Amino acid sequence: MFDAYSIGEVGRSLKVELCSIRSQKTSQDVLASCKEGHLLIFGRTASRFRFDFKHMRRNFERKPVVEMAIVETMQLLFCMSDQQLSVHQFDTDTMYPLIAQLKLKPIHTFAVHQNTDDASVKVAVAVKRRIHVFKDCKCTTRAVMSFLDTPIITYLEDRAMIGFAAGKNFVTVPVDAEAKTRKDVRFSEALLNLVWDPPFVVGLLPKGLVEIRTYDSPQLIQSFTLKQAHLLTNAVPGCVVVGSLCDIWMLDCHENLRNNVSSLIKDARYPLAIQLADQFAIFTDDQKKEIKRQYATYLFSTAEYDECYAVFSDIGSDIGPAIQLIPELLPPKVQQLSPSPQKELPENEKKRAIQALSVYLAKVRTDLARSLEQHQQAKHMNVPEGRLSKEEHEAAKANLQIVDTTLLKCYIRTKPMMVDSLLRLRDNACWFPDAEDIIKKSGRNSSLFVLYETRRKHEMALELLKGESLRPDCDAYFAGPYKTVEYLQTLGNNEIDLIFKYSKWVLDADVEEGLAIFTSPDSDLASNLDREKVVDFLQKDCVAALIPYLEHIISAWGEQRPKFHECLAEHYVAKVKSLHKDYVHAFPDDETIIRAGTEDGELGEYRRKLLKFLENSRSYSPQTVLVQLSNQAFYEERALMLGRLGQHEQALTIYTSILHDYEAAEKYCALHYNQKTGPQIYLQLFEAFVSPKDPQIAGLSERQIPIPEPNVKQAIRILSRHADKIDTVAALRIIPDSTPLQLLSMAISAVIQATHDEATKSSIRRRMCECARAVTEEKLRKVAGLKVDVNNMTECALCNKKIGNSALVRDPQSQNLMHVFCYENSIEAATMQ
Repeated sequence: MFDAYSIGEVGRSLKVELCSIRSQKTSQDVLASCKEGHLLIFGRTASRFRFDFKHMRRNFERKPVVEMAIVETMQLLFCMSDQQLSVHQFDTDTMYPLIAQLKLKPIHTFAVHQNTDDASVKVAVAVKRRIHVFKDCKCTTRAVMSFLDTPIITYLEDRAMIGFAAGKNFVTVPVDAEAKTRKDVRFSEALLNLVWDPPFVVGLLPKGLVEIRTYDSPQLIQSFTLKQAHLLTNAVPGCVVVGSLCDIWMLDCHENLRNNVSSLIKDARYPLAIQLADQFAIFTDDQKKEIKRQYATYLFSTAEYDECYAVFSDIGSDIGPAIQLIPELLPPKVQQLSPSPQKELPENEKKRAIQALSVYLAKVRTDLARSLEQHQQAKHMNVPEGRLSKEEHEAAKANLQIVDTTLLKCYIRTKPMMVDSLLRLRDNACWFPDAEDIIKKSGRNSSLFVLYETRRKHEMALELLKGESLRPDCDAYFAGPYKTVEYLQTLGNNEIDLIFKYSKWVLDADVEEGLAIFTSPDSDLASNLDREKVVDFLQKDCVAALIPYLEHIISAWGEQRPKFHECLAEHYVAKVKSLHKDYVHAFPDDETIIRAGTEDGELGEYRRKLLKFLENSRSYSPQTVLVQLSNQAFYEERALMLGRLGQHEQALTIYTSILHDYEAAEKYCALHYNQKTGPQIYLQLFEAFVSPKDPQIAGLSERQIPIPEPNVKQAIRILSRHADKIDTVAALRIIPDSTPLQLLSMAISAVIQATHDEATKSSIRRRMCECARAVTEEKLRKVAGLKVDVNNMTECALCNKKIGNSALVRDPQSQNLMHVFCYENSIEAATMQ
């Protein structure tokens, strides 16, 4: 049997003009009620009362007082008289002076509520079939509701709701937009008075009938009759005072509270049991949590899974009992220890339950992860706020591991698309062996790869990628080497052996894709790999990728170390020689010499690359490359190397006697003409035309090449164009005597012009030198004619000390005398600034 309140008699035959009900404990609020001019003021208390007549103020109001309310903490007394509401200062010494009066009339009833959060007061008044709400005596909110009968108003604390009686109904409406929607609690007869004593609404009906009903799920809890009762008011929470003209009763829910809660639990009326347990301090936190756990289990048994886990969420991160309701989600060892569920759920019901559990676990996970992150931040910043104790930290980590592992099982069963997102969380804490086993059993290889990737199980991930991509019927997720390439690009020098191991099959399948492992522009790790080790690996396992790799690190990444340049030159030469061997067999021996880079196919491509590299790079050994070229007919390449070695005669012989490329020979001279070579290089070119050398001096033995005929015309052309860069006397001396003067006229004119230009330049330089010398001599003459007087009183302009016999200097700008040491120090200081 559940009775919300026990009925106790407080006093009999009580009729006073003004009295106070007080206890040894000071009340927090005082409520007042009035009937037929007789005023009773009740202090909130739950035990014995002592009545003391304090004082009387006659003519407090001109008309009878109908209703009163006191806010003791703010020293305010609200009084309704003559259908008007006035506010008095609650001060017995000054006899309640008037503070304000509400300019609304006629007022039928009112209610007052103090918000302890912001120390504000709300007043609701019923005026002409409407209810008006005021805050701090200012009408900030107006709730307009029509009602049929004169209402009785009360505030529902912490709910931002107003309740009022309208006939047989207790109607609640929201004060603001954030409150809950309207709700009705219906009584058996018209209400005369009511109070809100959470979780109950206590109503006083005709003939002294008192009904106690619940608010959240309206139902009748208890009813009884108190003779001639007409007054109802609150005392302390859990206590309601009922009064008649002669008697006062105390309705007290504390006395049987534990038995009532136990009875409610036995009858599976958990919401009311929880409300009562939360309302009063006689229950410990653990007891309250246990009631909620039982309620959650009950909801699970009735297939209300969302509501079940909402209750667990309200309890907190007590995840064990929440997961045990679905034992198959527990680890196998724990399943054996876990109690069996009441019944085996059908598959569709099980899916609903798992979905509800996953929502709950996701929320718990968010709270745990935030707590651990705040702990790490506080630890890093060395501040106490947000830090967990060692035990709390270990418990939070263990709980997060359980939550993530269970959540993984839930998602695989109900939301497979969420599995990868869970695994990719930065702080994912799934127990790896369990997670691996769960995913393998589900056949989700793509999720298995995500698990390996996020846990940095590199070899497992790469082995999975390789195995899946090589299967004929592989999933599109693993098709081709792209995923392996992408993964290997995320590894660095610490895993370079792993990179080499798993890049082999990629290079075998596609050299270009495999090369991207080592040359990706989007991966800083790739550019920082040990290049010597990469070159050694490619030389051993994939020579086809070596040249592209060396080209990339030299041209794109600016590698300047000679070992890489020489390696590239070596492999260029080897490639060209190999291609050239097949190429020459297709032509007869007397075929005209083909210029480098003009060949068809790969040979032409690689010779162009080789020539460009040999021209631009300065980080290889020309002698080494020349030896690698051996005696084969790579004429342009040999000419470049001979030029680098300063063997200009041999190089020019190649251009003039073999290639007959006079323009290239001239460019060669322009390239190598400098202060060191001087006019000799152009003279050597001149001689190569006048007296051609045997091509064999260039070190070629591939085939016999005849010595060309002298080409005096080209020699004279060189002399004409470069007369200012050549030893003209030596050049004219070796011209054959049989050369026609008409052919020499242009060259002689160029020589004469060059000689004239040089003479003019020399004359100008001489005049400038003479002028400079004259200016210097004039300055010296003026300085030498100056007289400087130095005596025992002469001071240094910088240190102000006597110069005496010390070495001195006169500043050319200020003409001041100073020590040589001081002068040099001042110049040094000025320079440093």
